[in-house]
Amino acid sequence: SDEAEYRALAITELNLPAADHGDVLVSADVEVGNWDEDTRAFTANGTPVNAARVTVRKTASNGNAFDLTFGGIVSFSSIDIETIAVATSSGSGGTACALALSSSAKGAIDVGGNAVVAFNSCDVAANSDDDDALEVGGSATLDANCASIVGGTDAASPEFDLTCGAAETGTSATADPYSGLPDPTVGNCIDTNYKNTSGTDTLSAGTYCGKFEITGGTVELGSGTYVIDDGNFSVNGGATLKEVDGGTGVTIILTDSDGDSPGSVTINGGAIVTLAAPTSGDYSGVVFYQDKDAASTTKNKFNGGSTTNFTGALYFPNEAIEFTGGNTTGGSTCTQVIAQTIDFTGNSTLNSSCDSAGTTPILITSSSHLVQ
Repeated sequence: SDEAEYRALAITELNLPAADHGDVLVSADVEVGNWDEDTRAFTANGTPVNAARVTVRKTASNGNAFDLTFGGIVSFSSIDIETIAVATSSGSGGTACALALSSSAKGAIDVGGNAVVAFNSCDVAANSDDDDALEVGGSATLDANCASIVGGTDAASPEFDLTCGAAETGTSATADPYSGLPDPTVGNCIDTNYKNTSGTDTLSAGTYCGKFEITGGTVELGSGTYVIDDGNFSVNGGATLKEVDGGTGVTIILTDSDGDSPGSVTINGGAIVTLAAPTSGDYSGVVFYQDKDAASTTKNKFNGGSTTNFTGALYFPNEAIEFTGGNTTGGSTCTQVIAQTIDFTGNSTLNSSCDSAGTTPILITSSSHLVQ
């Protein structure tokens, strides 16, 4: 309310300075409250707060009636003018933990089965213009701060529980915060078709050609960027993947130097994966980055029973991400999921305390427009 009052008074002073026009607008005439689109009515101090009403006056009682230059001829030297305007906003103006980039997919964000998905203190955004761009089905639940959807959704409380009250539909598309990431640089192969089956192995950052498999044991990654060239990345049940103690962050990039589609990610049930992104450099805030040349028909799977704690962004701009039963994604303080489509069919928690994670915020567009 203080911000609305400040802006209204400042703009009025610029256009109708008090020195020339008197007090056209005073603080008491800037009200915040709720605008009901169905009834076309404004309620001062109503909730949820989504609008402001401003009343400007040039009246005799206000000491600044509008002078009529030729009005004296007909005994009207001045008249009273009072104008009321109501402006409302659309879009939460907040930040999202999950963004589906598809412009047309049905269920671009889909929460199904018995999934319990919580986006703590952050929004969910879908750029699809489909009438069912966001779906919550079965016995699933989705809790978030707010939702910004270009198309529509039939999801409703209590299964779809939003702190802001109701989803914002028909919004502008949410910008991809990582669209400017540089293309990966493929170097000489440190290893080809890497595989760890048991014991502990410590790796150095660089290029790994072909598939990258952890079927058992523990793999510790030294800090830096890992480029997986022309191969899938997988971690099986019973295996552990983590960064070395005291590390400064890891980014895993899937690409294909031959120009074909890069590989996908599969993390299976029973795997333990704990990774944090670097907080500076070209890939600041990014844990996984799949090259934009990826085939859109492939899904990257974070499967049932796995404990996946990622600090940073999972960025799959041209493919789908699927989370299935039992994930506890978000044991870390900051997790972002950005993909063409996102499916949740298992328990997942995404947290948004990202100030020190090196990530780029997923900013929800907020716009204001006059309604009265």
